[in-house]
Amino acid sequence: MPASHENTMKRRERVKPIHPLFFQIMKYARTDLDAWLHKTKSGITSLQFGILRTIGAAKKPLSFNELARHLFLRPPSILPSIDTLEKRKYITRRPDAADRRKIILLITAKGKRMLVRVGTQHRDSIMRALKKMGERKEQQLISLLEELVERIHLKK
Repeated sequence: MPASHENTMKRRERVKPIHPLFFQIMKYARTDLDAWLHKTKSGITSLQFGILRTIGAAKKPLSFNELARHLFLRPPSILPSIDTLEKRKYITRRPDAADRRKIILLITAKGKRMLVRVGTQHRDSIMRALKKMGERKEQQLISLLEELVERIHLKK
């Protein structure tokens, strides 16, 4: 077996535990968020929060298809949540000025307030977990995750 192939196989074995850990972190974060949303009677779901967060963080207005791509979902699966968010005045739909056939989604002031309220709770949950790790490990984890994100991004 060539050395390069052997090195690739060893690297795959070393990183094998990372993928399930990311999914486990996401699962716990979502479970915690769902519990908080239910307890506070916020009236939104974690999917709706994700939609608000994605629209609010976007550098430019997003269409349904672009939003769905960001969320790794199919457009029909987000339509009921979009309808609910619009009905509750958290987002608005507008024709795209550059292409009037395309509808873009915009977050409203009310949506931004909800995003801050829920986002603060979500961050606090993560901060509590990180605090238990200690400052040195927290900084190490942040640095390593930032580096990983950067390297994944540069790969594209």
